[in-house]
Amino acid sequence: MTAEQPLTAPERPVVLIAEDEARLRSMLQLALRSEGYDVVLCEDGEAAITTLEGLERVDIALLDLRMPRLSGQEVLTWIRRHPRYAALPVVTMSASATICRPRRSVHAAPVRSCQSRSAWCNSSR
Repeated sequence: MTAEQPLTAPERPVVLIAEDEARLRSMLQLALRSEGYDVVLCEDGEAAITTLEGLERVDIALLDLRMPRLSGQEVLTWIRRHPRYAALPVVTMSASATICRPRRSVHAAPVRSCQSRSAWCNSSR
């Protein structure tokens, strides 16, 4: 590096959050920004797709499975079918206690399960 080359900060990873609960959206945004991420917020699945179509770059998406207009599962299906985003890492989430097992879409990428509410799930599966 020469003295003429300016030092530039590395690009921060961009996280798209699609969550219909405003307080949870704000909490996730605060937590991720404090860890060095740029955050793009969407209030539902339809807004997530519209936003993705206009974004120059996104590094990961966090999708609520239960949202109005388009669910997180429908957004995930769109992502996997879209050539630009087919390999985008996606985390699906839900505050619902009724979702106890990871669910897969035909178009979803391989899933790793992380269940924080496993005690609520029926352990005799």
